[in-house]
Amino acid sequence: MSCQATLCPSPVQDAWDVHAAHTEWPPLHLRRRAAIAEVVLAGSLTIATSQNGVAVAFSEGSKEGCVLNLAADEHIHGISAVSGRPGITVISSFLSDGGQSLRCRVVSLAGVLRGTPHDWMPLWTNEPLHNPGFIELSDGGAHALVFDPAKGQYSVWDVGSRSVIFGFASTGVVDAVFASEDAVLCIRPSPAGGTQRLTLLALVDGSSMHDTVVPGPACPTRRHEVNGPWLFMHGADGVLRTQCILRRGGPRPLRAAPAPDLGGPLVPPTLLHAPCLCPGRVLLLTGDNSSRTWAEVWDAPGRLRARFLLAGPPAAGEEAGAPPGGPATAYLCEAQASALVLGRGGRGACLHVIDLASLTRRCVLEGHAKTLGPVTALCLDEAGGRLATGDARGHVHLWT
Repeated sequence: MSCQATLCPSPVQDAWDVHAAHTEWPPLHLRRRAAIAEVVLAGSLTIATSQNGVAVAFSEGSKEGCVLNLAADEHIHGISAVSGRPGITVISSFLSDGGQSLRCRVVSLAGVLRGTPHDWMPLWTNEPLHNPGFIELSDGGAHALVFDPAKGQYSVWDVGSRSVIFGFASTGVVDAVFASEDAVLCIRPSPAGGTQRLTLLALVDGSSMHDTVVPGPACPTRRHEVNGPWLFMHGADGVLRTQCILRRGGPRPLRAAPAPDLGGPLVPPTLLHAPCLCPGRVLLLTGDNSSRTWAEVWDAPGRLRARFLLAGPPAAGEEAGAPPGGPATAYLCEAQASALVLGRGGRGACLHVIDLASLTRRCVLEGHAKTLGPVTALCLDEAGGRLATGDARGHVHLWT
């Protein structure tokens, strides 16, 4: 089923309010309205997490929601659902310890459907993970990469069996990120200076799959991301650089080129991974200071393949749309080489389907600009033909 076929304009099937009272939850102080930060489709459930840390699961056809917060002081940071597994992974912290520990648990979907989210198991049973530690889930959600600075240790977990696969010391490690569903990339500065060592570790046992020394970036890197054989480095200078993991060449800048009629400077672009069907091809969301926003498809070596205008400045007498800086909402379709991008402008909002393989764009859900306008989160169930959206007011909609 193509992504385009699943998103024909149709009425909203269900609509919910995350901040409404669901039985005795959430407490009054958690009902303060906040935008939806994340929405996840898991089986027949639609799960939304607001920016103030409240997560609520809704069942199709029901107005009641099941709040996943275990206590009034729990702030939920993220949720992941793995297709074919009967549970969801919840990452959170508690105000009772000043938010100084990150927790991770697996919640039973059956328990959520029964309205008993306390049916859960911890991902690990050792001491809490203290900040600035982190938990990163793989794209499929089957593995978790955990960094515990108190122990100076990285560990890779199997989420399904809640067991450690392997671990390694953090000494000399600049960063570690998932390179794919079967490898972790470990980045270390070389003792010689001016270079860095890139090591791919196999997820099955932590053995080295590939090791190479490459020139280091021209400035400190704030964040690393990997897509296929390509490493993307977000520099402190605002420049996005790319580096092939398997070759010895140095990093190259990947910049969003100005449009021919661009009247002002570009804002820093937002990088989105391309699906595995297009390794090395990425989507950049960017804009200028006149409220124009567009999506650009790039190949990792630095070739601009396509540019699509998503929204322009408002016409005379029309209210301005999203502020400069590109559309705030996008969703990548993992099973296909396509992306959903919500563009906003003075003439309303439109959901764009961008095919990263054929470099084509199609607008869908036209005629629903009022509902799409405040959307802040998207999730697509390609197999079931469902689209879930969350908006700035804490409302969730399910489209079919």
